[in-house]
Amino acid sequence: MLLSDREILELVQQNPDFISPFVDHKVAEGRLPTYGLEPHGYTFRLHPQILWFRPKLKQTGSSLFVEDRDTDLIELSEGETFRLPPYHTLLVSSLETFALPSNMVGLLFGKTTYTKQGLFYNLTVVDAGFKGRLAFCIVNLNPAREIEIFPYGGIAQIMFAKCNEAAVPYISREELLRR
Repeated sequence: MLLSDREILELVQQNPDFISPFVDHKVAEGRLPTYGLEPHGYTFRLHPQILWFRPKLKQTGSSLFVEDRDTDLIELSEGETFRLPPYHTLLVSSLETFALPSNMVGLLFGKTTYTKQGLFYNLTVVDAGFKGRLAFCIVNLNPAREIEIFPYGGIAQIMFAKCNEAAVPYISREELLRR
């Protein structure tokens, strides 16, 4: 069963690391996409540090393919936006950090504000026991125009589902290497 806003709020009150920093209501500020607590989830914000994968496109006749790519690490300031060109990819992360208990998973969903413009999200399940920022890729699949991306604004939503306690909760790569 998915958690409601009341249940999410209770979890944050019991454990402030569950979502940090936590915004207990939906926020609309200027042009920023909305963020904060939702009826059955939480819309998290975009961290200002992004990794930009810039494809080098080659056209042969009517075919277009990626020949190579360059990458740039970009740090945006508050109020600054980024225009993602068609077919370019960003590796992004959440501004908030999450600490899921061992009996809960997170389900990630794209934000309608962006999907209506042609932004594709490569989202995954957040495993029980996960701690940290959420990282994922977004791609502009709109061939006709750039998509404006807003750091510190809502980027995607996480919904929480209770599950049976995992025998082996999430283990980070670093933890596995230490074993």
